[in-house]
Amino acid sequence: GARLMMSALQVAGATVGIASGLGFAQQIDPVASQPAAIFSGFFSLMGVVLIMSAGLHRVMLEAAADSYRMFPPGAFPPINDATSFMIDAVSSSFRLGIQIAAPVLIFSLIFNVALGLVSRLIPQVQVFMTAMPLSVLMGVAVTALGLGGGLTVWLDAMGTQMRLFTAP
Repeated sequence: GARLMMSALQVAGATVGIASGLGFAQQIDPVASQPAAIFSGFFSLMGVVLIMSAGLHRVMLEAAADSYRMFPPGAFPPINDATSFMIDAVSSSFRLGIQIAAPVLIFSLIFNVALGLVSRLIPQVQVFMTAMPLSVLMGVAVTALGLGGGLTVWLDAMGTQMRLFTAP
């Protein structure tokens, strides 16, 4: 469950990277242990920092300890519950990643429509030469403005997800 919630940050980072023009800039993501977009690595590291600072790492340890009571060693876990949990977790993780990236997606849509209009109205203007640096700059600025709210929503969802695993 925790890994699926971390993948929400990778979805958000990849989406922000593509929308802002930095989709091809890659680095090694230490959380996923594979090359990822710059924003994916940044969001993943911010997620780990938020988990530690909010104290959710203790909830994860409690959930790991309680898992031996819920699923005793040698017994088969209920497959129907696991299947429905995985479907819900993957869909909520993807939805949460898109919600985090929504401000940049909206900016990118408006910016690209405006560029198309400028390109049609004034064909002499070199749109790509002037627009790409502006797109990257404004994409990073919109990401910085929306980062606090997006990661707060993610942290709340992560806490809710982790508390599902602890026994009452």
